[in-house]
Amino acid sequence: MKLDYDLIREILLITEEYSDGKHHILDAFYQKRITPVPSNAAMRTNVEYLRMARYVQCKLTSAKVYRIIDLTPKGREYLDSIRDEKVWQKVKEKIRENAGTISMDIVKNLAVKIAEGFIFHS
Repeated sequence: MKLDYDLIREILLITEEYSDGKHHILDAFYQKRITPVPSNAAMRTNVEYLRMARYVQCKLTSAKVYRIIDLTPKGREYLDSIRDEKVWQKVKEKIRENAGTISMDIVKNLAVKIAEGFIFHS
């Protein structure tokens, strides 16, 4: 399954807003706040990637499923680069024009350049 950058962004935004840094957040909690509702497989794939990339802190449940507890500093930095909706829409436009799948580091760098353009060329 491919990464879903919109879903990743939503997961990070929701985690930032609702995390207490101690308790894990259930997939169903995210799914109630994301439209369209992601499948369980999409949630697992993208959460697992965020965990492996060290964007989120997770807890492994007894059901062998990772649940997010909080963002890591790396996750917060990535989120800050893509937080602004105008920047995010431009990033997605560039991704569609030039690639299909692209690394999150490139997404972040692209978002920073786009944001700099908005700030310094406005």
